[in-house]
Formats: sequence, structure tokens, C-alpha cells
Amino acid sequence: SQQAHCFDFSSDCRTLRDESRQRTAAPGNAIHTRPNNVRDVPNRPKDGLLPPEFGGPELTFIPKAAYGRDKRYHTGKAMLQIEAGEEETSLIRGLLRQQSVNFLFGEEGSGKSLLAMNLAISVATGASRFLEFDICTHGKTLYLNNELPFREFLARFKTMAEALPEQQAERLTQLLVPENVPQFESYWDEINELCRTEKPALVVLDCLYWSHNRGENNSSGMKAILRQFTSLRDAHKLALLILHHTNKGSRYRGLHNNNMRGSGVFGAASDTTLELRRSEKDETKRLFKPTKLRYNNDAMRSPRLLSLADNSLWFVDNGAADEDEHIAKAQTSKEEINLTEIVQQGETLTREEILKRCMAMGFSERTVDRNLKQAKKTGLLKSPRKGVYVG
Repeated sequence: SQQAHCFDFSSDCRTLRDESRQRTAAPGNAIHTRPNNVRDVPNRPKDGLLPPEFGGPELTFIPKAAYGRDKRYHTGKAMLQIEAGEEETSLIRGLLRQQSVNFLFGEEGSGKSLLAMNLAISVATGASRFLEFDICTHGKTLYLNNELPFREFLARFKTMAEALPEQQAERLTQLLVPENVPQFESYWDEINELCRTEKPALVVLDCLYWSHNRGENNSSGMKAILRQFTSLRDAHKLALLILHHTNKGSRYRGLHNNNMRGSGVFGAASDTTLELRRSEKDETKRLFKPTKLRYNNDAMRSPRLLSLADNSLWFVDNGAADEDEHIAKAQTSKEEINLTEIVQQGETLTREEILKRCMAMGFSERTVDRNLKQAKKTGLLKSPRKGVYVG
């Protein structure tokens, strides 16, 4: 078969190149494809190129200022000539970008789904604020609930809708909620079709755990899922909010990106991560903190205290909070062992022998080791070598 070619015009020089070079033609050059059957075209131009009316392409020009001499990269000087634009890029100022992948995570029963529903309804109905954050972009919101039975979701939604001002309630047609949401592998085409036809500004996935059948600690598997999410973001230019859970024992640690359960890919690939946790000081309150903000400064990451209005299921922002005041403290044993009764004066015992005597009295291994460490520090017991104690 004959090979198609393209002509590259630059100043007075004309060079024949392989068609594959058309994709990387030098910026500022006009690009035409020369067909094999140019002799059959009546009144063809002298240069042998097909005019547009006979199927030839229009001339395409790439501004040199945008790329410099090599299209593979931008030079720093050339980038200064590119207008960045002043259009709004935030969905919720300080939290979510219009085109972003984001996580909202928290422990079971913290109210993640309620908060996500608040956010989705606010964006869809034209609310000016979500908590104390300005909503900059409104539009259709696609809420993919795969955790709650639809009737339970419906009951929550109706309670929230009753609290809406009339003007916002009229825009509830902007909220789209499928009744059944299967695993993503069998639902992916339908999600893309919904996004293509409805053009939502925000998609909420509630929750990640039920959307796949892979191990959450498997970085390769989770990376493949994150690639699907980013492709959804980029193909349809939307914001995606994914609900997820925390690691076991994270309630005793400060609010941090690493508290999210499973692979570290989630935190690394996300644009924003938000953690929600019940206050240990007051169970009716929640701590809410952006633990990662790719596009905002550190000052925006301060925690806030939220309360839930039970009659409306809407969260209320109570302002900035001291994180340490509301985090649970791990319980430590305060039991003291009278080691002078366990180890007689002048007696030499190994740790295992002391442990056996103490555990027979109901003390845990952790408590024994803590007391041995303290006894050695105060000089109550001597330790001539590791694991050996003298009374």
C-alpha cells in the first residue's frame, strides 16, 4: 500500500515528511495532507495539494508564542505570553475546584452521607454557601448512592428538602439520583452517558467501599480505579466527591490525610480531602477539616466545629475549633504493681518470671512492662543486664 505524506511549509523551505510527523509539526507551520489520487482532481493546484472542497483539510496554524520552537514543551518565556484567564475555577471556594477529584472520609456514624447530601443539594439548588464556604458554581448534581436503601435515602432527602427556601426548592430538578447503583465495572458506561447528556457540575459517590470488588490496600488495583475517576473528571470537566472511611484507631490521632483507610493512592491522587469526626468532648458536634488542599493555602486547613440540626438534617457551622479539645485520648492503664512484693530483696528474676507472677495476679503484659520500666528508672529494681532484674 502507498504511504500518505504531508507537506510542511516553513518560510521558503518545503520538506517531505512522513504522515506521522503531522502530529508533531513545528508550531506556526501550515499543515496539509497530500492524498494519493491528486491527479484525479480537476483543476488541482500546482503544488499538488487537495483543496478543502475536494476533501483536503483546512490550513491549521499553531501560535508560536504558545510553544516556542519545539511543540513538545513550553519555554518559560513563552508561558509568560499565555493568558491564564480570570474565569472562576472554584466550585466551592476554599474547598473544591470545578474540575477535581475529592474525598470526604470519616468514621462510621459520623454523618458523612448527611454532609455530602447537604453539599449536593446546595450546589444543585443555587445556595450561596455551604457551611461557611462560598459556592461559586451551581449546576446539576449526580448523587450515586450505593450504601443506603433508596427508601432510607428518600426519607433523609425529604427532611432536608422541607427546610429549603421556596426559591431553592424549585431547583431540585437539578439533583439527579439513580435508584440503583451497581459496582462501577458494570455501571461505568452508564455513568459516562449520564455525565455526557446531563453535564453535571458535581458527582457524589457514596461510597467507595461498595463501588468495587478489589482489595483497598492493593495500590495497583486502587490506582486503576483512581484513573477511572480522573478520566471522568477530565472527560466531563466536573468535580467528583468520593465518600470513604477511616483506619481503625484513627480517632486517637489528629485529623490527617493518612487517616483515610486503604491505599495511599487515594490521598496522593486527590485534589482535596476532607475529614469528618465526632467530637469526643460533645458527641452531638463534629470536627470538619480539609486535610489536603492542593490549590489553597495552609490557612484554609483549620478545623471547624459542626452541629447537626436533627429536625432538618442540615449541618450548621459553629466556627473554628481547637482540634486537640475534641480528639479522643487513648486510655492508658494506671494500675500500679508493688514490685517489692513480686521480687524479694536480693532475688534475681528474669522478665518472663516476673511476668508470670504478675499475670497470675491479673495484670496485663503491657502493665507489667510499664511498671518494670518505671522501677528501673527510680532504682526500685536493678537491672544488671537486659531482661534480668534484682530486688
